[in-house]
Amino acid sequence: MNDKSDFRFKIPLKQHSPLIHFQVKKEGPKDELIRISEFKPLIERFVKHYFTAFDPGLYNNFKKCIGEYFNKDKKQASAYKLHASTDLSPNKKNKNTKKDTAYFGDYCEIEYPGLTLTLFSYHKEVLELLKSVIPIVLSGFNLGTRKSKGFGSFTPVTMKEKEFQTNLIKLYKQENIFVKNNIHYFRNEVNKIYQLLKSGKNKPYEKSMLYEYFMKKGIRWEKAALKRKIAYKVKEKGSAWHPLLNTSGKYPENEHTDISCSFIRALLGLAGHYTFLNNNRERQYTVSVEHEEVKRIPSPILFKVFENKLYAISVWEFYREEYKNILGKTFKFIIKNNEIRGNHSEEDTIQLDLETPSVFDLRDFLTGNLLKMGYTKL
Repeated sequence: MNDKSDFRFKIPLKQHSPLIHFQVKKEGPKDELIRISEFKPLIERFVKHYFTAFDPGLYNNFKKCIGEYFNKDKKQASAYKLHASTDLSPNKKNKNTKKDTAYFGDYCEIEYPGLTLTLFSYHKEVLELLKSVIPIVLSGFNLGTRKSKGFGSFTPVTMKEKEFQTNLIKLYKQENIFVKNNIHYFRNEVNKIYQLLKSGKNKPYEKSMLYEYFMKKGIRWEKAALKRKIAYKVKEKGSAWHPLLNTSGKYPENEHTDISCSFIRALLGLAGHYTFLNNNRERQYTVSVEHEEVKRIPSPILFKVFENKLYAISVWEFYREEYKNILGKTFKFIIKNNEIRGNHSEEDTIQLDLETPSVFDLRDFLTGNLLKMGYTKL
């Protein structure tokens, strides 16, 4: 008779960055562990879609097992179970004020003093597959909310830095990986870097690196087109519309721009809406972005934390089919003046269409900018 321990395997985990939970109401640690409902599909997606490219030889060793137990076309019960547990109460830090570095509603950043992942399967080959795959998945992907920004980084306790880096290289290619040493507050570093790369800063003022990258190619970003549209609306409508920051004192003769503008910020992730301030910073313009097919564009930059090092990774090539579909797409911009109360009529709304660039080399963009900010190539 087989002992139940023959069907179980435990992996003690090391946590490198906090895991974000929203609206945790109960106090017990069982309510605040990593979500198996998120982790399990991540494992299965890797096995089905990325395992063969990661290590063809290892994949072939489990090919029969994968066909038998990970075939999405077969309607069968799962061949394994996962369970996360800890004997200690997690350290929970509430983040529910706008005074935080970034505001994402009521949430908790949770750190576990000790966390163990238990694998269970009656099929020995499935258990062996999971023992091989789970360390790879933990190396290359984060868990929980804001996972692309470095939150929810875990590895097996036994994993050394060399193995971690090897897994990253095999997943994403070495030329797409940048690393910075001696990071003590990773969230501050991520917020700073991402803001500079995408939008730029106001205090102290620093231009967007993405803006400067495309300006060298003769392409201005969408903000220039939006400003020109609003400036023309000001001339036409009068006091209800106010020019934006940095708009010239002269109103344009027509609403069409004489410069090439593209929706470039979408290339680093698409937000559903955002705001602009007017000259005296007393009024806002709300800008909504719409597309019939593209509802969301996740960030193509993944941040991973390992001990006191921060890794910035271009995942554009890894998810190439998804990201290439956003190039050359036309998005509709709808601009509303927040000074106008109630429902917005067509007269109170500005609309324009802008395309994303047809070509973008994220690796080239990151290489030219991250190396200037203290990162090195892996």
